[in-house]
Amino acid sequence: MHPDPLRPSETSRPIRIPGGCRRAGRSLADELSMRPLVAHCHMGLGKLFRRTGDRAKADEHLATATAMYREMDMGFWLEKAEAEVARS
Repeated sequence: MHPDPLRPSETSRPIRIPGGCRRAGRSLADELSMRPLVAHCHMGLGKLFRRTGDRAKADEHLATATAMYREMDMGFWLEKAEAEVARS
């Protein structure tokens, strides 16, 4: 399991990734048909927009991530996405 880059561990400082970088990554992953990565990008963007106070964009990206995880039968990540939706 890989740590969440937006959540600091006890020994590290948080890493901030600008939204533009995430959007570029999502576009590239989409072009290469890397659906799990696209879903992860939507999840990260949802978290980012929630933290910046843009609830509409956060809800949109979290809903997309949730739907994609469900379609791909990615139960572990689906639970995480649903937990993020519940926090919104």
